[in-house]
Amino acid sequence: MDESTQTYSAAYIIKRWSASLIIFLLALYFMLHRGEYTLIDTYHLIVHEAGHFILGFMGYFIMMMGGTIMQLLVPAMLMLYSFLNRMRVIFQFSFFLLGHSFLNVSVYAADAQAMKLRLFGPPGAKHDWNTVLSLLGILEYTPVVAIFFVLMAGACFILAVLAPAYFSD
Repeated sequence: MDESTQTYSAAYIIKRWSASLIIFLLALYFMLHRGEYTLIDTYHLIVHEAGHFILGFMGYFIMMMGGTIMQLLVPAMLMLYSFLNRMRVIFQFSFFLLGHSFLNVSVYAADAQAMKLRLFGPPGAKHDWNTVLSLLGILEYTPVVAIFFVLMAGACFILAVLAPAYFSD
């Protein structure tokens, strides 16, 4: 029997799509409450700050971007691992984590001009996104950069929700 004519039980369909329902509800919540600090943001903060330390030897610009690079790289690596090992639910949740990370970065990037967010670090710590966008000469495009990250988050959330449609068991 070929797969296109195969029928599935309701229990199988519910089991296959239950993670998607949870991810959809979480993604909707986080998109509607963008900028509210939650426990998952603490995880992002730890990975972000570790990124500055780990990539600090690669020069000033990469050190300033290191937090964001690591914050996006860790869930992407988890996605790759779970994809290669055919672990769909972990793949979905790591895709969700990547989306949430993009959302978290969007809040930080949106603050590049106003610099009203409380920064983690010693007194006088520099704002990563203010520094990076200033070095690139595009500080006035702060809202565009922030919207880009929100769109990336939305794309990750959608792909995480739809994973059962394109990820075979």
